[in-house]
Amino acid sequence: MQISKEPLKLSENCLICLGAKIPSFFVEKVSKSPRPALENIRWTEMRNLFVSFQRFYKPKSGLDLKDLIIKLRDKILYKYFPVLVEPQELALYYVDNKPVSCEWNLDYKMIKEPTANVMQAKKDLSNDLKAILKDTYQLYQTTEVQPHISMARIQKPEEFDPDETKSLDYDLPLDRFYLENLIIAEISKDEFGLKYSFHNI
Repeated sequence: MQISKEPLKLSENCLICLGAKIPSFFVEKVSKSPRPALENIRWTEMRNLFVSFQRFYKPKSGLDLKDLIIKLRDKILYKYFPVLVEPQELALYYVDNKPVSCEWNLDYKMIKEPTANVMQAKKDLSNDLKAILKDTYQLYQTTEVQPHISMARIQKPEEFDPDETKSLDYDLPLDRFYLENLIIAEISKDEFGLKYSFHNI
């Protein structure tokens, strides 16, 4: 996965979200699991896989990315990371009652204070993120922390039969792994389709 070295500017009309790079050993294991060829399903390219902590959103025009990165580094990365992640199940994500993507849900725990209450630690992380990100939205949205990996997009949601969810399943590794970093994931469109960029924090 290529990470941009100068994360100071965002593309026009882009969407962003907070995420983390997946360890290479885990991506390699995922890549060895054959993906079923299904009509109406577009699998995410391996090089674009990452852990999302929130949904993509439209940032405010003129967002100071450098300032945001400094805040996230000081108040989130240094305070909470690394975290231990445990893969869960594949699930459909719905918008307006239509399935738009297939996501791999993840559970996580803080390891800096292993004796701390797990639920409280997650709530603290969510609240700290909300405080930092609330001024970055064009329209304010929830910033609840829901780690997941977007595995596939459903190209025509209105034609997808949710009863066929099982057809999306395939053997995936269940190894736990550590996330030791944060990135801002940026997605925009060019003449070739969706373009992903990743900015280090």
